[in-house]
Amino acid sequence: MNELARRSYQVPGRRGGPLDAVVAQAEDGGIAAITCIQVGAVVTSVALQNAQMLSGVATAASERSPAGKDAYRGILLAFGALATSEIEGIGGSRGRWP
Repeated sequence: MNELARRSYQVPGRRGGPLDAVVAQAEDGGIAAITCIQVGAVVTSVALQNAQMLSGVATAASERSPAGKDAYRGILLAFGALATSEIEGIGGSRGRWP
């Protein structure tokens, strides 16, 4: 028999049997996964909206100052790289998110 199943735990709001502890642990993992998914969705949505806005600003700026077109594009690409890195970090950094 699993050592965890043999122990008796008291989980708030539960009867406190061994199975309750296993269920509580599984629920905690599910809540953490859902939180990570929701955070990822919000961050991705905001990043896409910001990229769209910045693209428009970069296009307008390059029309006024064509010589700076490469600079504006570089700034936009740097934002994209930063946003991508942050979004990728959400899923891969268990210490950062619940």
